[in-house]
Amino acid sequence: SHLENLDQVELYKGAEGKARAYSLYSRVIGFAAAGLLCRMHPAMPYILSAAAAVLAALAALRIGPIAVKKNEPPAPSPRFSQIAVLIVRSPMLVLLMLQGIGIFVLTRIVQVNLFQPLLQAGGWGPIHYGPVLALNTVFEAWTAARPQMLRPWMRDFTAVGFLTAGLSVCCLGLGVASAYGSIVWLTLFAGFAGLAYPIQRQVMNEAILDSNYRASILSAESVLDRAFCALVAHQVGAFVQSNRMGTYLLMAGGICMVVNLTISGVGLALRKPTKPEQ
Repeated sequence: SHLENLDQVELYKGAEGKARAYSLYSRVIGFAAAGLLCRMHPAMPYILSAAAAVLAALAALRIGPIAVKKNEPPAPSPRFSQIAVLIVRSPMLVLLMLQGIGIFVLTRIVQVNLFQPLLQAGGWGPIHYGPVLALNTVFEAWTAARPQMLRPWMRDFTAVGFLTAGLSVCCLGLGVASAYGSIVWLTLFAGFAGLAYPIQRQVMNEAILDSNYRASILSAESVLDRAFCALVAHQVGAFVQSNRMGTYLLMAGGICMVVNLTISGVGLALRKPTKPEQ
């Protein structure tokens, strides 16, 4: 909304990407320092997390309220039913939210739930987890800071579909990967994820025509992201316990690929301009 008031909406994708890149780079520092901090005091990581939350709140307060144009009525307080109706009435918005859910679920499952089991299955021990995680995070941060790199070849909506397909291919690769292959596929996965998040956010923002409801709709998407992730994570545990992690990754990659192609096809059809009547 601040960029919208300044007529600089086109800067959003770059700002979102750089913000995500900075957060990822800081994670690398945190990963390296976690062991030392725990030696100082077992609760030190949690204390620093709370301090970071306080600093984030102070930074948000310094931004200040969004400027309201003269003679502009105050923004309405949306209800849940209003948000649901707005989303359902916009087929394009529904498709974009489904894309966002797919990206979030895949990245969380692979980079959080299956990260250590994948390396362990490849014969890597705990001593390798930190360096591989740092490598993935640095690569993801590098791509997140450069969301414009795909702009010369494709539009943002097409880019989201392309990157989601890339994440799906990485899942398929991880399902049959060797020891070194698992590291390669995890790193490629991180690169696709770094690009996907800021571009998908940009497309979502452009699809929400009424800025008064933007924060509420994005929050609804975030809730759905975590709800679907919780459902999928429950199934992941069962596959890992039964030594069928590769089967799960192949299923997840295949299903996500089919759903992504369907969403991309329907989305392109909706975006295709109709010919004016003669």
